[in-house]
Amino acid sequence: MYVADENIDRVNLRQGDIFQGIPFPLLQLTDFTVLSRTTTTEDASVVPKAEILPKEHRGDPNWGFTAQIGMRLCFAVVLSNCCELELRNGRFLPPAFIIGRIREVPPAIRQNPEKFQSLRLNKDRTCLPRLSI
Repeated sequence: MYVADENIDRVNLRQGDIFQGIPFPLLQLTDFTVLSRTTTTEDASVVPKAEILPKEHRGDPNWGFTAQIGMRLCFAVVLSNCCELELRNGRFLPPAFIIGRIREVPPAIRQNPEKFQSLRLNKDRTCLPRLSI
């Protein structure tokens, strides 16, 4: 929904709010760097042994490990319901909220008037018409 600048709620987080510069990970499980510790000896001909450093998260020592992955700064929209985002006693209660990356409409859809109009109208081809019996 479009809201004029003077009517924007700049205090509360609301469903549909859009942010820019939100980092989104590129999850390619075949290409990431893992933080590890190496064991070396004085013998330079021995290849150092790498040991993955475990990562503790919220008291769980078996969470996993620390890895370095690619990121992209994107626009994102708040998907969580407004009731989940309301401040209670001046505090934001949920430990997290849901956002979704906003992607550009692909050229194949933008350049096809029928497909672009269908997208703009928010038509859903998966919905079947009701059958009257």
